[in-house]
Amino acid sequence: MVSTPINSVAVCNTALLFKNPISEEAENATTESLTNRIATCVENKLSVNAAHVPEKNEFTTPLQSKSSLSKQEDIQLKSGKIWICKDRIIDPETNEFSYIFEIDNLYNSLFTKNANEYYEHKKEEIFPALELDAKSLSYIDPSYLNERMVTGKFNEIDFKKEMKYCQNLNNLGFKLFKGKDGSFTLHLPSRESLLARCQKLGTDYPSLLKLTIESSEGIADDHQYINTLLTHDVLVSEGEEFVHDQILHMIPTLSQMLKDTENTLSSQTFAGKRAEHKLQIDSAYSDMLFIKNLIQQKKYVPDQIKTSLPIMVAGISAAVDLLSATFYAKVDDVFVYLRGDLWEDPNWQRYFTKRFPNEKIDFSSLHVIWQQTLDFAQQARNDLAKETKMAVDCKNESEKFK
Repeated sequence: MVSTPINSVAVCNTALLFKNPISEEAENATTESLTNRIATCVENKLSVNAAHVPEKNEFTTPLQSKSSLSKQEDIQLKSGKIWICKDRIIDPETNEFSYIFEIDNLYNSLFTKNANEYYEHKKEEIFPALELDAKSLSYIDPSYLNERMVTGKFNEIDFKKEMKYCQNLNNLGFKLFKGKDGSFTLHLPSRESLLARCQKLGTDYPSLLKLTIESSEGIADDHQYINTLLTHDVLVSEGEEFVHDQILHMIPTLSQMLKDTENTLSSQTFAGKRAEHKLQIDSAYSDMLFIKNLIQQKKYVPDQIKTSLPIMVAGISAAVDLLSATFYAKVDDVFVYLRGDLWEDPNWQRYFTKRFPNEKIDFSSLHVIWQQTLDFAQQARNDLAKETKMAVDCKNESEKFK
C-alpha cells in the first residue's frame, strides 16, 4: 500500500494511523531531533502555549482542495468499516460542513450480544483503526449519562459535571442519537466546523484555542505519524479513517482539554502531560533515526538491532497512537510501556505479525531488543562524540606547527 502524504494546516484535524510500510523518503529524512524544541516547552514550565506550537514538518505536501470533491464523493470518502456516511450538511452555527453517519446493520444495536460478536471478529480485521469505543461514545451521549444517574451509578455532583462535558462536546459538533429501533446515528464536524466552534467555546475553555490538528487524505506511515504527533495534538484522515480518528482520538483529546480548566498545575494539564510524553517519544525516535543513519553510512550496527529497527519504529508509532487515543494519555512512562506492555498485547502482536510477515518475531524478546537498541544508540553517540573531539584536537595541534 502506498502512503499518501499529509498536509500541514495552521490549526487542523486529528488522528490517522500508521499501517503503511515506512516510505523510503521518510526513512531518508533528516535526523535532526525535535527534542530541543520540546525541551523548551518543558523548561517554560510546560505552558499551554509552548506545548501547542504548530509547526510545518518535512513531510508536508499540498492536500486536495475540498472544493474539488462533489458531495457524493466526499460522502463516499468519509464512510468507514462500521459507520456509513449518509449525508453532508451545512452546520448552521458555522456555515461549514458536518457529516451524518449510520452504523452498519450488522452492528446496529451497539451493546447487544450479537452486535458485539460481529464486532469482535471485525476488530481483528481493522485493528488498529477501530471505530467503536464505548467510553468515548458515552461522552457525547446524554441518554447514557441519564441512564447511569437513574440506576444510581452517578451521584448528583458527578452527574452534573459529566453532563456539562457532554453538552460541551455536543456544542463542538459531536452527537450520538439512539433510535427507538435501537439504531444509532452519529454526527461529526468537519475540521473547519470544529475549529469555528472551538473559537466560540474558547472564552470559557482557553485550551481549545490552542488545539492543533493535522489533516491527511491518506494513511500516514510510521515516520509521518510520529513527526506529526510530536508537533500537533491530533491527526485526522479526510478518508475512511475519519470516523476512527474522531471517535478514538479527537473526542478523548477534547475531553481532556475541557477538563484542563480544573487543573491549576501545568504538569497536570493535558498540555503538560502531552509535552512530557512527546519528550520521551522524541528521545527514543531520535535514537532510531541515528541508528538508521549509521546503517546508511555502513557503520557497525549489530545484526539483531539492524533487522529489528523497523519493528522498533513501528512500536514507537503504536505508542504515539495509544497516547493520543481513548484516554491512554494517562500512561505515565512511555519507556516502561515500550519495554513491556506493548509487545505483550495480543492485538498489537497480530498487527505486527501481519505488518512484518517475513520476520519471525519473538515478542517475548522484543522488550530486551528495545532496551539494547536504546543502549547501543547511546554508546554509539558517545563514541562519535569522542571521535569528533579527537579530530578537533588533532586539527588544533597540527595548526600550532604551521
